[in-house]
Amino acid sequence: MTAALTVALSALAGCGGGGDGGTAAPASSTPAVPAGAITITSGNAGGLTAEAVDAGTAGAAGGSATLLTGVEVQATTSAQPSAWRRLPALLRLAAAQGGASVVVGVTVDRLVECTVGSISVTGNQALVNSASPGDTLNITFNDCFEFDIGQVSGSMALTIVQANANPTLFVADGTLTNLTLSRGTRVDRLSGPLRLSFDDRAGSQTVIDATSSGLTYTRLVNDNLRSQRTLTDYTYRAVITASNGQTAETFSYAATGNFERLGQGVAWSASTTQPLVTPAGAARPASGAGRILGAAGRSVAVTVTPTGLRLDIDHSGDSGTDTTSDLTWAQFDALL
Repeated sequence: MTAALTVALSALAGCGGGGDGGTAAPASSTPAVPAGAITITSGNAGGLTAEAVDAGTAGAAGGSATLLTGVEVQATTSAQPSAWRRLPALLRLAAAQGGASVVVGVTVDRLVECTVGSISVTGNQALVNSASPGDTLNITFNDCFEFDIGQVSGSMALTIVQANANPTLFVADGTLTNLTLSRGTRVDRLSGPLRLSFDDRAGSQTVIDATSSGLTYTRLVNDNLRSQRTLTDYTYRAVITASNGQTAETFSYAATGNFERLGQGVAWSASTTQPLVTPAGAARPASGAGRILGAAGRSVAVTVTPTGLRLDIDHSGDSGTDTTSDLTWAQFDALL
């Protein structure tokens, strides 16, 4: 692989680390609720919360069934990184040395072997020794399986928007096409436009941003379709620090879709109001809060507790709290 493509892939592959302390991820504003907004009740607030957090973190809330981090976690209540933080492991595979490679001028055609299956990487670049705006990467996962990642199929096409030579900054616009992440009993499938960025220029923290105008995100468990949703106005940010090893995540989006537990054509909007902060080595966030909006001003205010989540439910739409309930992490996982 030529230097520019190696730099570009390595930049994204470095997303898992970071500097120290620094700025926490900002809280998010909640987008407008789409048509078909769900009528929030005490009975459906738990299932809605599980779906909302799962969608916002791109699978980070779903327990160990889809863990794709390179470290096996056996406990069923163990959380996993977001899909956006799982991409670096996939890109490390794509940037792996060895395998068949053909370079003609500034065009790359490369095949990387997995334990089972393979990854095809093609690309075009303007300069031989550096990444520059307009360079392209096309990565296809051919039922690629690695023991520490799981099975991956589908593809991503990336066009570089901005990059530096270090590399400590990488911004790319792309399209995911049936990018399918399978682990255990759970399958996550993502398609749609995406802007993905990695910024480590400060040297004190790593910031990962993902945004999409219309991301299709499907979840299956035991081959059963649990959710099929379209996320609009989607924004996600993770700030990773090295001095204390913590990750602070925020998100906001509007969702419309079909859900096994919630019904067909269901819609809501959701956002974090305080970053979800997960200490180094922890399975779950230690702090954070968010808000889910449904029909007629009804909402759920969600707050992280030592054992799970507290739900302050407004099912009358008067901006007050009508009912409060607690959701343990085990109950949360069961709802997915």
